[in-house]
Amino acid sequence: MTEEDRQREERIKQARREAEEKEAEVRAQRLREERKEKKQQEKEASRAAKKSEQDAKNAPWRTLSEHERQAILQAKATIRNGQKKACKRLTALVVAAQGDIHRPTILNNHIYASYLRWFGPVSSDDH
Repeated sequence: MTEEDRQREERIKQARREAEEKEAEVRAQRLREERKEKKQQEKEASRAAKKSEQDAKNAPWRTLSEHERQAILQAKATIRNGQKKACKRLTALVVAAQGDIHRPTILNNHIYASYLRWFGPVSSDDH
């Protein structure tokens, strides 16, 4: 074997090593990207699960009309501030909601517990 043949073989071996290194680098990059993508998908799935859980909690609230929502929010704010001047209006709201067959628990969920903390049990002669 001549010197030229040896150099050629050495260059071939060097080229193979470089090709294998490049291939390994490409594989590693692909694996990193796949892991990153998988992690991103898991994050999105987690966000979607949390959002659907939150949506399920808010489902009764969405069935209310805008007027009812505003009344509830205003009454809750009033309760939080401890202002008793809304007591009669709130009592009327709660009594009306308790009589509503389609929405018996919505006001209970959003207002009634706070109402009881501040004003005590509802009686029909309050309004």
